[in-house]
Amino acid sequence: MRQMKKNIWSNVYYRLNEPIMIRLAVLYTLKYTEFPISSMDLKHVMLDATSVDYIDLCENIELLKKENHIKIVFRDEMNKYALTETGTEMIDMFEKNLLSSVRENIRKSADEFFRQEFEKSQVRSEISPSETNAFYLDAELNDGKTKMLSMSIFAGSRENAIMMKNKFNEAPVELFQEILKFLKDDGDITED
Repeated sequence: MRQMKKNIWSNVYYRLNEPIMIRLAVLYTLKYTEFPISSMDLKHVMLDATSVDYIDLCENIELLKKENHIKIVFRDEMNKYALTETGTEMIDMFEKNLLSSVRENIRKSADEFFRQEFEKSQVRSEISPSETNAFYLDAELNDGKTKMLSMSIFAGSRENAIMMKNKFNEAPVELFQEILKFLKDDGDITED
């Protein structure tokens, strides 16, 4: 009986542990996203995409700030990281020193993370209790920075609120269109 050789490369991955490589990966992440991102988002992408140690990552982000390769900017009511001119020059010069697999993992992780964050920011639904042991569904639909729909609906029981939340999350745009249709229906529009 012939035995198959085990693939010796199947469990091998690149551990990001050299300080300069960690810094280049951080700079690459900021370059790839093309917009300022929060400390938490940057760390999430880096930890998801690489096998970097969290403490090493934090220390190297601080070094990049001290070396003026990244800066803190205030966007969307919070502090975020952005590349400086010297940071951009550095990653442009040394980007190829990062393994292509590290660059690819960073791109995949950033794309997936920000796609999920964008979807979460578009539709929001929360169940909130009232003072009388009844529940409400607070629902919101946004298109970028524009609020399209915001409402609080009496649900009665918690079970009804959960059911309403699930239905809203399945088809928020359809509900919005139905509300618009109802409000714009044929009737005469008069202001009192």
